Amino acid sequence: MDPHWPHLSRSSYSLSDPSAAPFVTSSTTPSSCSPPTYPGRFFQRHSSPSCPSLASGQRSSNASDTSDPPSGTHDAFLTSSSKDLEPPLRPPTLLIPNSNHEASVCLPPGSWDTHIHVMSPEYSLSPSAPYTPHAALLPQALAFEKKIGISNVVIVQPSVYGDDNSCTLAALRALGTQRARAIVVFDPHTIKESVLVYWHLLGVRGVRVNMVSTESAITEAEFEAEIRKYAALIRPYKWVLELYIPMTWIPIVERIAPELDVTILLDHFGEPVFPPPEALDESDSLSKIAGFDSLLRLLTNHKAYVKFSALYRCIDDVHEQRLLEQMAKTMLRAAPDRVVWGSDWPHTRHEEVDVVPFIKECVRWCDGDEEVVRKVFAQNAGELFQVGSPKMGEGLRECEELGQF
Repeated sequence: MDPHWPHLSRSSYSLSDPSAAPFVTSSTTPSSCSPPTYPGRFFQRHSSPSCPSLASGQRSSNASDTSDPPSGTHDAFLTSSSKDLEPPLRPPTLLIPNSNHEASVCLPPGSWDTHIHVMSPEYSLSPSAPYTPHAALLPQALAFEKKIGISNVVIVQPSVYGDDNSCTLAALRALGTQRARAIVVFDPHTIKESVLVYWHLLGVRGVRVNMVSTESAITEAEFEAEIRKYAALIRPYKWVLELYIPMTWIPIVERIAPELDVTILLDHFGEPVFPPPEALDESDSLSKIAGFDSLLRLLTNHKAYVKFSALYRCIDDVHEQRLLEQMAKTMLRAAPDRVVWGSDWPHTRHEEVDVVPFIKECVRWCDGDEEVVRKVFAQNAGELFQVGSPKMGEGLRECEELGQF
């Protein structure tokens, strides 16, 4: 039996009290490392420390995403014991980060959080994991979402699992397609079409290309070739091509977007790289942010969406916060139907973050326009992630009953 697929069983994903999870505690905290560097036009961006990669030889599920989908029932499954994690996921320290007050913002019905991660010690980290995270279980995620008044989520594959999507898919399976979607990671050179079909029925609606969280030496030509390959694979399913790249690379995306013929989603405000204050002309400071003009054209030409998420990953000081607010308001005025919102829960390496002020800020950027608020938090995500896809559940059940497509 392929070790990748048994994790998809609903029964293999615990929805019990997170305090009862079999965490392996550690008396030491991973030491700080230098921030990752990005070759070529990638910049050393964030001051938050990354944590050591896993020691060589650590056991990982290392599931191949090129395997065939499971046949028959999912009743039989394998689980990775927490003792297999060396080093383990750190135990959770917060159920809901800084949640000592209720959100005073009433979000629109049907709102979506388009960016959360689920991480469990039931699943081994990738040997190339850029940091060792706290566990972030699905019950914790649901408690967090309930606190802010959201019931629909998009589970995004975290970098610590590489292209083993087992944990992400198990969480998606547990929630079901009425309230969840997922974004996966896979190798475009080895993935099988049958796997994409099965994932689509399960509720997957995109693939993520992350060039920021991991140290990736890649040229512009290689990057272009890679996203062309991804686009060709996901085009038949109308999936989202989610890109976490520095804004300085967005002109490349703009140039080839018409040929890609897929919907592009740019993470975390497009990951801007801000110029220093002395380099700015106050009359037109946004034009000095490399790649922002391209981002704006992608939005207004309906070639891309942008995700308002992880503010704390984008700014380091008041100067950058002011510029990001200008960016956000400009995007909302120019293309209010191309913006979605995400919490970035559990805010890895920023666990102290309280997301409620960020929600309020995003609402404030909408300048009191309730229609824009509804688009950003609810309508746009529903359109982007194909909410209401016909007969998705029926197709999945038939697939599992027959054991074939």
